[in-house]
Amino acid sequence: MRSYLNPESVSRGHYQFQDKTIEGLKDENLKNKLMEKIEELYFQILLYANDDVIISIRSFIKIPSEQNWLNTIISMRSDLWSNTKLKGNEIKL
Repeated sequence: MRSYLNPESVSRGHYQFQDKTIEGLKDENLKNKLMEKIEELYFQILLYANDDVIISIRSFIKIPSEQNWLNTIISMRSDLWSNTKLKGNEIKL
């Protein structure tokens, strides 16, 4: 998911995508395609994720910042394991 925030890293070969339509895309086209994928997945999670996860992903889609992404990670961890002690700055690389 880091590639959504830093698409330049894709060109360095750090990420492999299962979706063949993403391979070969660069910069703005890559960002747009990845955001389309996140929006597609957003509608799938509406059935399964708790309210906090839905709200945090929606915030990330509206304002795709690193902080909003970290908030989403924390929400997902809390949803999966009832509680997480990690903070955003402890997850960030």
